[in-house]
Amino acid sequence: MSETQTQQDREEASLFSDKFTEETSSSDPTDNSNDYTPEENAAPNYTLGSISHAVESLNHNPTEITSTLSKEANSELLYADADERVRAEFTITLNTKLLKHTINSFLSLSEETFVSITEQGMLACGVDSSNTTMIREWIDAEDITYDDLTQNGITAINWRDLSEALTEIETGDTITLNKYTETTDGNDVDFLEISSGNESENIKVASLNQVRQPPTIPELTLTANIRLPLREIKTIINRCGEYSDHISFEGNGDNCITFSAEGDVTEITKTYKTENDAVTNLESIQPIQTQSSKSALSLFSIDLFEKYFKRIRKSQTEYAAQIRFGDEFPMKMQVNKTAKSFTTLMIAPRIQA
Repeated sequence: MSETQTQQDREEASLFSDKFTEETSSSDPTDNSNDYTPEENAAPNYTLGSISHAVESLNHNPTEITSTLSKEANSELLYADADERVRAEFTITLNTKLLKHTINSFLSLSEETFVSITEQGMLACGVDSSNTTMIREWIDAEDITYDDLTQNGITAINWRDLSEALTEIETGDTITLNKYTETTDGNDVDFLEISSGNESENIKVASLNQVRQPPTIPELTLTANIRLPLREIKTIINRCGEYSDHISFEGNGDNCITFSAEGDVTEITKTYKTENDAVTNLESIQPIQTQSSKSALSLFSIDLFEKYFKRIRKSQTEYAAQIRFGDEFPMKMQVNKTAKSFTTLMIAPRIQA
C-alpha cells in the first residue's frame, strides 16, 4: 500500500468511517477488568463525523458482554427515526451518587440529550457542538429500581435543569425520577418529577423533535489499551496541560504504553509496562494492565479531557478506567462505576501532518 493511500485511510478513519473493525484478543489481560461548556470552534484537523454503533464494548468481561447485548434495544430506541420514536413512561429510583456522576459527565459537553429506558437499563448519549467529544452513559437494570415502567421508549433530559432541581431538594441515598404527561389545550406536555424523601421538584421535558440525535459509535482499530484508576489519568492530563495543549498516547507494540507532552523547553513523559506498575492503595482495582499488540500513536487536545475532568468530583476519580487507542484513531475511555454500569468517553484525535 502506498504512503499516500495509508494517510488517506487514516484520515477517513479519523472521520469515523465504517471501514475499520476493532481488533480483539481472547488473551487480552483486560478481560478481567474490575467493576467498580461546549467548544464553539474546533480545530479543522479532527472531528466526530457520521458513525456506526456496531461496536459497543471495549474491554468487557462475560457479564459485561451480556450487558452490552441487552442494551441493543436501548440503542434501537435512541437511534430511531423521528416518526418512529416512542415516548417513555416510567418511574425509576437511582443511587444518588450514580445519578450525579451521570449528570456531571454530560454537563461537560452537552446540556440536553436523548435517554432510552427499557427493562435492561438506561442509555444516554451526547456529543459536543464541535463534534470532537462524545459521552455515552449506561446504567444497568441492576442499578435501577423500577417502580413503574409503563412504556419502553425515549425521553429528553436537560441535565442542567436536572442538576439545578437537585440543588433545591435535600437528597438522600436515592433519587426517584417520575416521567409523566399533562394535557393542556389539547397538547401533551411531558414533565420529569425529581424526588428524594418528602421533597420534590418538577422540570419540563423538551419535545423529542427539539433534541439533537446523537451520532452512533464507530468501528475502530484500537490496538493499545491500558487500565488505570481515573484519578491517575486525571493527574497525567493535568501535568501535561501545564506545558502543552496536546498529549501523545503511544503504544510500542511490546505491551508498553507512554503518555507524553512536549512544551517549548520541557517534555513530560509517563510510561507503563504490563503489571510492573502496581496500584498499591486501591484494593478494588487490580494491578495496572497494559497491552499494545502493534505500534500506535495518537495526539489529543488536552482541553477536551479537561472539560470532562472539570466536572468530575474527587470521590468519582476512584473508579477504574480503561483507555483504548490506535494509530491516529479516536480514543475510548470506559469508566466502570458499578459491576455493569459505566461511562464511555470518546475523543477524536489531532491528525499529524
